[in-house]
Amino acid sequence: MPDPSCNVYAAIAATLAAGLDGIERDMTAPAPCAEDLYERFASGRTMPARLPRDLGAAFDALAADTRLMDAVGPDFCQQFLAIKRQEWSSFSQSVSDWELNRYADLY
Repeated sequence: MPDPSCNVYAAIAATLAAGLDGIERDMTAPAPCAEDLYERFASGRTMPARLPRDLGAAFDALAADTRLMDAVGPDFCQQFLAIKRQEWSSFSQSVSDWELNRYADLY
């Protein structure tokens, strides 16, 4: 399920659209992963597909997902992406407490 701090209406719409798309295309769910992925990585075995590394990559993935964009509504998705990309840009320009604590005394 999506994070509860999100736009719950958009999250439910996207979740339902993805489920219906899977049903329409007769997709099967992947096998569950019950193993320790840290151990799997350390042993050099193939890892499962990764989620986007950050919000910017997640926005790119949404923009590239034409099925989801069409199901939820291209106008909504384009507006959502414009707003969220601006938020991400503003956030990316801020200096966090962690960065200040880690690097301020070095320079």
